[in-house]
Amino acid sequence: YYCASAICTPARYTILTGRYPERNPHFCEMYPPDTQANIFFNIGMTRDETNLPKALKKDGYTTGMVGKWHNYPQEVKIRLKDMYSAIPEDADPNGPGIKKILQEWYRKANTYLKKGFGWDYVERTYYDNPEPFHPKAIACHNLEWIIEGALDFLDQNKTADEPFFLYVAVTVPH
Repeated sequence: YYCASAICTPARYTILTGRYPERNPHFCEMYPPDTQANIFFNIGMTRDETNLPKALKKDGYTTGMVGKWHNYPQEVKIRLKDMYSAIPEDADPNGPGIKKILQEWYRKANTYLKKGFGWDYVERTYYDNPEPFHPKAIACHNLEWIIEGALDFLDQNKTADEPFFLYVAVTVPH
């Protein structure tokens, strides 16, 4: 594997698609040929792109993903960020109203990834770097939480006759 970018989002895109970040369809729309391009957190994977979990699934693998998914298309990232921005920074994440909002965000984000990207199992996900999350009480790198999701996937698949693939994308280091 050759790391095509020093920035996490385009590097993760390359790992999962085998493509250079600058060949991403949305990126090419934003920056047509012969224009100045800027690759950063703007490389979102689309459902119609070939990717590693889809290829493995086609060959009989059960696929799982836990951790940071920073490759949502821009319009989805904006919707998720708007949901978080609507929550006050000092809100209690265990308060009934806030907890319901957070659970709904989490469900929507994971459901989105289960449709058309090749994942059978999607859990313990971050849609972005955790620092901008609201409420601030949950704006942390919770590696134990991510690893618990990975271990759950492994436990579910350890006795299966089919091969499996687990993509674990920790939030640090990156």
